[in-house]
Amino acid sequence: MQRLLWASTGVKDKAYDDTRYVVDLAAPDTVNTMPAATLAAVSDHGHPHGDAIAGTYESAREVFRDLERIGIDFADVVKSLEEQGLAPFSKSWDELIASVTSQLEKAGAEVKPAGAVKPISADDHSHDAAPPSAAPRHVTQDSQ
Repeated sequence: MQRLLWASTGVKDKAYDDTRYVVDLAAPDTVNTMPAATLAAVSDHGHPHGDAIAGTYESAREVFRDLERIGIDFADVVKSLEEQGLAPFSKSWDELIASVTSQLEKAGAEVKPAGAVKPISADDHSHDAAPPSAAPRHVTQDSQ
């Protein structure tokens, strides 16, 4: 089952209760990824209100209708938020790849760019040895 994920639910604004985004979003079959400090706060003094989602569907639909009536395009908002949210992850990913590549090259490994190596398909029996960039194959007595 696909689950709703509440991500990074630590409170950034100190004017809010430090358990706000956990106790106010609790619902069955959801996942909440929170910083250790938030987990400790919820454990210490958090009081979830129960299922925060069930019974709110029609009022949520009305909010979306209101947004549409005043000219806010939900699809545009989602696209913008997605782009803004992915940008830091993309930057971090690129930095990670550059760091790992650098360390591998320092260790003497040849690093090929993404897409330069084609995975071996299960149907391809035209080769006896793995390409230099592939993981070693398990050698059986029959293949020796």
